[in-house]
Amino acid sequence: MFPSGSNAGCDPPVARWEGAVPLSVFQGPGLPLAPAQGDPEPLGVRVYLYRSGQQVWARLWTGGGLPAWGSLGLVLEGARGESLAVATQPVEEGARPAPVSVRAESREPVCAFWAVFLSPDPWRMEDVGARVYQGSGRVCEEER
Repeated sequence: MFPSGSNAGCDPPVARWEGAVPLSVFQGPGLPLAPAQGDPEPLGVRVYLYRSGQQVWARLWTGGGLPAWGSLGLVLEGARGESLAVATQPVEEGARPAPVSVRAESREPVCAFWAVFLSPDPWRMEDVGARVYQGSGRVCEEER
């Protein structure tokens, strides 16, 4: 999960993002997502970026929300936007997503780009009205 010789559980991350991805409704191709009706539980997302010398790694966790199908992705980007490492995690219908980890080496500051696409309605993804947790973001070291 983490590079050997490092203890990410004890070392603080150099950058982090924690927040919620709301449940939305797919309205059709090219249309914005609409808020889901009622009071559905959002999906909690945590992304931590770590560094130890040239070793950099990131981890994406999700929690809460409705059981859903889809995928999670995490990319380490170099100082010029190049991809240093990529990890994706498919999520089977009704399963809870496992954490996603990615690591690389870089002397320069890096960013971790994360993406979440999960749906409690996997068999309706072509239909208008399918519910989705869809979010993405970027977590960067301060120097970047």
